[in-house]
Amino acid sequence: MAILLLATLLPMETSSVVSQQNASKKVGIWSESASFSDDGFGPVPSKWKGTCQAGQEFKSNLCNRKIIGARWYDGHLKPKDTNSHGTHVASTAAGALVPNVSFHGLATGYARGVAPHARLAIYKACWGPGGSCNEAAVLQAIDHAIHDGVDILSLSLGGPSFEYYTSLHAVNQGITLVFSAGNDGSAPRTGSIRYSMSQNITTTGMGFITPDASMTLPSRLINATLASGKIVFCYNPAPMTTISPIFYTSKVVKYAKEAGAKGIILATYAFDMLDAFEICGSMSCVLVDFDVATGLYYALVQNTELVVKVTPALTWLGNGVLAPKISTFSSRGPSPLFPKFLKPDVAAPGSNILAAVKDPYTFKSGTSMACPHVSGVAALLKALHPDWSPAIIKSAIVTTASNDRFGLPILADGLPQKPVDLFDYGGGFIDLNRAVDPGLAYDVDPKDYIPFHDCFLAGNSSCESESRNLNIPSIAILNLKEPTTVLRTVTNVGQADAIYKAVVQSPPGVQILVEPSILKFSAGMNKQSFKVTFTTTHKVQGNYLFGSLAWHDGGAHYVKIPIAVRSVLSNNYYSDV
Repeated sequence: MAILLLATLLPMETSSVVSQQNASKKVGIWSESASFSDDGFGPVPSKWKGTCQAGQEFKSNLCNRKIIGARWYDGHLKPKDTNSHGTHVASTAAGALVPNVSFHGLATGYARGVAPHARLAIYKACWGPGGSCNEAAVLQAIDHAIHDGVDILSLSLGGPSFEYYTSLHAVNQGITLVFSAGNDGSAPRTGSIRYSMSQNITTTGMGFITPDASMTLPSRLINATLASGKIVFCYNPAPMTTISPIFYTSKVVKYAKEAGAKGIILATYAFDMLDAFEICGSMSCVLVDFDVATGLYYALVQNTELVVKVTPALTWLGNGVLAPKISTFSSRGPSPLFPKFLKPDVAAPGSNILAAVKDPYTFKSGTSMACPHVSGVAALLKALHPDWSPAIIKSAIVTTASNDRFGLPILADGLPQKPVDLFDYGGGFIDLNRAVDPGLAYDVDPKDYIPFHDCFLAGNSSCESESRNLNIPSIAILNLKEPTTVLRTVTNVGQADAIYKAVVQSPPGVQILVEPSILKFSAGMNKQSFKVTFTTTHKVQGNYLFGSLAWHDGGAHYVKIPIAVRSVLSNNYYSDV
């Protein structure tokens, strides 16, 4: 089996793909890393039709039995990684087991990818400012990946959904695609939709840089007289409500360094910033929430001679269980282009991920870091179930995702922090152990995408059924006024003789009727179809409300899909009167 890992954006966000035998990516790679050792690998699979394209600073012998392919595009001369993005996501998805890895002593331990026995093929198509990509080069890379024989395509790309059409071509060839959702959160409708698997970040996070944001903290407030040789305590809630935390923090660090400060203590509502390690550099940075900062402020008011003790950073392993969070920067649904498809699909780890770079391992955050986790899971599933289609792999990941594994409230960071909903994390947090044996799956014949595709190109808003009845593992009803019925079909991929019962959690004010409510499977009947009818009782124009539909066999299989419904009083937004 061959796997393709694509790891760069349009602009770059962050993600990658993996498999148990080979993978590839789009931002280049630093192949000398220990994470790409081919120790223990056998010969390159005979199905592989790709090449190792030599270039500047990259000889063809830099490929091995782990990195089996490399190509470069867009007039540039090497598949070498220039900003560490590709190397980082590739090692996250498919890095070999490497002992004694750390970031200057932090997080010491073993490093390995989700699918460490996967092989990689590298398609470097992104060279522009900030990791931006030439669309034609990206499309050519995808075409080459299809020709070369990959099994998984991972794209950590953001921006327009130009790749949708090429994605369909890949799906027709049985290739699973995984995309990053984007780093434009936490506002709604910040994620771009794609066919395959969009995902978010699971842990606490931060917003993105706004290039034209104004800075309310003038450098004169941090000057050498006040700050030289001291720790700067920055406690000002106001800028955090109007300026991206990462932009604000970078300015505070810049001015503090220029003033000769030894470190900063910064109050923030978001602890997990993109590029936080790069921003702080050698300066000691401590981020605290506003409750802690308030206590520090009053302590300083009462005693201006307080002393801060700076000690080396430590790796701390807690003995309790913390619920995951959705990071502030993770893009949110609903999809601005295709709101009838619930996005994102799932959430995965993407904050402070330690993985390989040129020198030699570092932490990075972003949906690009989340993507290779999902891609790695997809690769493992493909290795275990080579006959599964891309749709079944996606269904297995979405329908087995976890919503409350630890029984604690799950939060989505932002302003304000709030309980998580489906537009934050789709089906939930990925759970490989359950995805291996999902019980039932929502499969899609690739030709079923064509009617929807044609309607979209024609701008035909009357093609309601083409999107509503596409057999994906989620349901989104945009304007529910009259009773609406949705069709779905499930395929039994578990034990032949099985009985499943419907378990419905209706959105408030919405009635859901499932017919039939019991599905019986046997060796000669492994597919069953059912209808889901939605009826609203709302008397006012509503926002999106959320629920779920699960099929339960009374044992280990609980096959759940997320549901988002928006009730309306009228579908008319004009009057002839």
